[in-house]
Amino acid sequence: DKYLADRQRYLQEITNEVLSNIKSDLDIIKDTNKKQNETIDILKSVKEEYTTFHKVNISDEDIEVLVHLANVYFPNKKNPDKAIELLDSTLSYVKYNYSNGIIKEKELKLKGLQTKKIYNI
Repeated sequence: DKYLADRQRYLQEITNEVLSNIKSDLDIIKDTNKKQNETIDILKSVKEEYTTFHKVNISDEDIEVLVHLANVYFPNKKNPDKAIELLDSTLSYVKYNYSNGIIKEKELKLKGLQTKKIYNI
């Protein structure tokens, strides 16, 4: 009887710990998604200044992709700074390379990702 009671208590403690960890992970995911959506809204609000300066257009859908890429490739930096930095650098890159004839197409293929129309020049 004592062995069975100890085992049940042990299994209950493990179950509670696992459930607690799952809840914590879900909270982190929800928080990350909220911050990503806030960053997308911020970039959409500053989009006009950057596209006017660089003379390169970018759609709202492309901004969502850019924020996702910033999160994937710069996990140690914080939003919205890393996404704004990536937006500025990318628009500058496209402007320079398109104006110098290096980029011939209006489509940019990013290494390691599926081909997606990202920039509308």
